[in-house]
Amino acid sequence: RARVGRELEGIDVRLALLLRGEEERLAAYYRIAELYEEKLLDNASTLNVYLRSLKEYPLDERTGEDAPRLAATVDGGWETLANAYADILGLHNDANIQRTIGRRLAKTFEDELGDVDKAVETYRYVLSVEALDTEALANLDRIYLSIEAWAELAGILEMRVRAPADDVELTELYARLGEVYERKLKDAGRAITTYGGVLERE
Repeated sequence: RARVGRELEGIDVRLALLLRGEEERLAAYYRIAELYEEKLLDNASTLNVYLRSLKEYPLDERTGEDAPRLAATVDGGWETLANAYADILGLHNDANIQRTIGRRLAKTFEDELGDVDKAVETYRYVLSVEALDTEALANLDRIYLSIEAWAELAGILEMRVRAPADDVELTELYARLGEVYERKLKDAGRAITTYGGVLERE
């Protein structure tokens, strides 16, 4: 353990003072994480290392996979990961990072923390970055349908028919939207207009 501790300290010093290239820094983070997980059997510290790496390199594939894996093994790990995702959204302005991390945060809220309201809020945030983000739209569609939020569902379906999709999917979306207007919102005028969109595609 003493030898591992010295190696960890040495790598950390190099990260802070010497290593500037992305590949070198990521390799250092990977090595530190491996030492904590495999030699010291310390999953909490391993998670913290991956979160440090994630905040620097939010789109790194290995870090993006290992951080949730470790979060699942640590008490309070999912809350810690969610907070890290939120920090990243404040640290990075790149639209791709905002969308990718926003989607991960929303999924964490829904699937791991059971907070559907926060998931909806976060998917809505993703749409503020990219209005026709297909993954965010599909998940909001699913959530609003499950909670029978019909007006909100209609709004999302209106957006989905403007997003890239094949003819079969678009026809299905128009049909669903027309049904929501007709049967749930009792809006005959919009239902007729929407069903017209279905006919135009046939």
